[in-house]
Amino acid sequence: AAGMTLEDALSRHANTTILDADGPYYQKAFDPILGALQNISDRVEKTDLGVAYVDLDGVEAMYGGEDSLLRALLESVPADMNPRVGVADSKFVAFIAARAGQSGQVSKASSDAESFLAPFSIGLLPISLDAKIRLHRFGMDVMGDIASMKIAFLIDQFGSEGKLIWELCNGIDYSSIAPLKYEENILEYMSLPFYSTSIEVLRV
Repeated sequence: AAGMTLEDALSRHANTTILDADGPYYQKAFDPILGALQNISDRVEKTDLGVAYVDLDGVEAMYGGEDSLLRALLESVPADMNPRVGVADSKFVAFIAARAGQSGQVSKASSDAESFLAPFSIGLLPISLDAKIRLHRFGMDVMGDIASMKIAFLIDQFGSEGKLIWELCNGIDYSSIAPLKYEENILEYMSLPFYSTSIEVLRV
């Protein structure tokens, strides 16, 4: 389950086999996807491995409409990676929409972000594990539980993180996309008319 620690999972399933993650290999597989997204929009942000945000403002016209644009986003990711696209007015709501959607499909959040987020687990919030555990202890298991609270209570309990928790659960996300720097690889080569192992010949 989202937010569950490894120790908790192992205690519930004693025969679990643990596979070591190969981070560099996963990143190598993810980089071409980021490049493909940058071909769609120059405003692409990478956050966690496998998660990217794309600013679509003003891009629809280049693709003849929103439907074609969203289809291009889905097709930029290999189908065997089960891509999901979430569309919303803010990054966090778009992330939840993507998580809620089906593989290979686009999921659009409703305009009422608070109601849309209400049934989702607090495990999806980008906050510390300690804060999630404490929220569960208070009986707040879904975002709707938190959205109905007064912000002052959360600030008293969690400080500045409490303010973030309350805002996200109410669909308030002021964070903007921090675009990746666009990189273009250029490859040049030449052939000599004769065999040589001399660096000096190459310099000439």
